[in-house]
Amino acid sequence: MSQQNHRENNTTLFRGAQSPVVTPPAFQFSVLTCAYGQATKTIYADGREIAFRKVKHFHYKYCEIELLEDFAKVALEWLVNEPTRFIIRGQLLPGLSGVQYRRILSRPGEPATIECPPRSWIVLDLDGVRVPPGLGAPEKLAEAGYFIRDNLLPGYFRGVRCVAAATASTGRMGPCVARMRLFFLLPQSVDNDALYEWADALSRCRPDLKLDPSVLRAMQPIYTARPIFRGMTDPVPAWSRVRLLDGCEDYVSLELPRVHKAKKCEASSEHVIFGPPRICTEMSDEMMEATEADAGLGVPELDTSDKAWRAIKHIFELLDGCPKAGGQGRHLTLTRAGWELACLVAEGELTETLAREAYWKAAEGINNSDGKYDAAAIQRRLDDAFVDVVRRL
Repeated sequence: MSQQNHRENNTTLFRGAQSPVVTPPAFQFSVLTCAYGQATKTIYADGREIAFRKVKHFHYKYCEIELLEDFAKVALEWLVNEPTRFIIRGQLLPGLSGVQYRRILSRPGEPATIECPPRSWIVLDLDGVRVPPGLGAPEKLAEAGYFIRDNLLPGYFRGVRCVAAATASTGRMGPCVARMRLFFLLPQSVDNDALYEWADALSRCRPDLKLDPSVLRAMQPIYTARPIFRGMTDPVPAWSRVRLLDGCEDYVSLELPRVHKAKKCEASSEHVIFGPPRICTEMSDEMMEATEADAGLGVPELDTSDKAWRAIKHIFELLDGCPKAGGQGRHLTLTRAGWELACLVAEGELTETLAREAYWKAAEGINNSDGKYDAAAIQRRLDDAFVDVVRRL
């Protein structure tokens, strides 16, 4: 790992070229160290779990690693025993150093701190996959990883070398449930939003994978430390927390969607400059009225991306007749819908006003024949999402 970009070590000269072509390292990421607190759970013998404290300030170290083996050995195996550290896909904006927030977007008085150039690696966060009996055992991380890679993931993952890393719940969910992260190399650098779109689409069409696409966001923590156990030993052996899975291919080639990039806010030393107001005409009358009201008050309107409109459409489908959608019930479905919208607001894909209007219109479709979900309960789900996702950035 190095904090500087040692481009001279990653330069390839092509015959007849007028200038060297720079080949970026395979893994580019940042290690964040909490300015206070820790970045892992504390688990007690009686079953209690205490989540890590929400930390806002971090020391950043930009890192580059060329080989999959080195990423497993030098980065992930070291970070296992570093409870105050984790990694993100993004990196500090040029000129920034010292202790900083994790902020991908600028707001008035709160400039962005993170950017995320195209990346050549992808991580799959598999949060509770059903596996054959025994593969959910603490010492079976590699075996479960091979099974998931070669039998459950899309066919183009079969036989591709990768790194399997245990999560906080690995080995504690029963003999038939596996939880892990799989890290793969890509044949070329890919726009990070496109990778998130791909993972989000896969999570929707393959709910059995329990895939959490949020780890592909530029500022999203990818937790790497093992939990702190009190009154009990770590059920996952030290040798089984990070495993290199062999294969016949070095890279996975994905079929990625084309991503419409939302215009981001540009930060200056004194204020944030927004683009001119834009009002989309492809919305309901109620949503249009809310947008026009904002514009009349001089509230800047960000461009609303294709990704945001697809997400809003998906949320309407989720809540239509809920709890039938996905069999998850109203509570989980409303919470998931709120989180999706809050994340889009945090990324600058749509305004908070439009997100709230879309959520309330979609919530009209829930099955509330028992009267348990009144306006206050629905509002609470959305407010909690904005507190957890937006306000802490």
